[in-house]
Amino acid sequence: MPPEHTTGKLALLAEDWFRQNHRQHHLTLQRLTQNWAQVVGEDLARRTRPTRLENGVLWVHTADGSWAYNLRFMGGQLLNGVRAWLQSLEVRDIRFKAGDISSDAAPSEPIPPALTPFCPDPEVAKTAEVIPDPAIREAFVRAFSKLKQARSSGTLPPSAP
Repeated sequence: MPPEHTTGKLALLAEDWFRQNHRQHHLTLQRLTQNWAQVVGEDLARRTRPTRLENGVLWVHTADGSWAYNLRFMGGQLLNGVRAWLQSLEVRDIRFKAGDISSDAAPSEPIPPALTPFCPDPEVAKTAEVIPDPAIREAFVRAFSKLKQARSSGTLPPSAP
């Protein structure tokens, strides 16, 4: 197989993974925004608002600069609360910034439509059984199941193999 053919497949797989990861961050931000009072408590929710989740960093706007400054000292406690509520380590850090906290303030980026559930292709899953590492096996099954699905539905970009 020519190197450019392999590179093209890997580029498509990487692009799909980044797209899915980006959407997951948006979905997590949406869940946090909608349930912020449950996550941090009513008092804090009236003075803060999550606005962005990027590279594992949750950005929270505060009513003013003094709130942003003081909340830095509670960052670890709030981070633990967010992680416990999400039941995930997706958020690695919290940063605070004075900004708009009104409930009608739009998130910094639009939230994409909901993800479609993943259904592994049985043939691909069977083929992957020989891969000993479970994480690599799962990645293989996800990637090639999606590739097979895209091929059968005709949604592959023109440059795809």
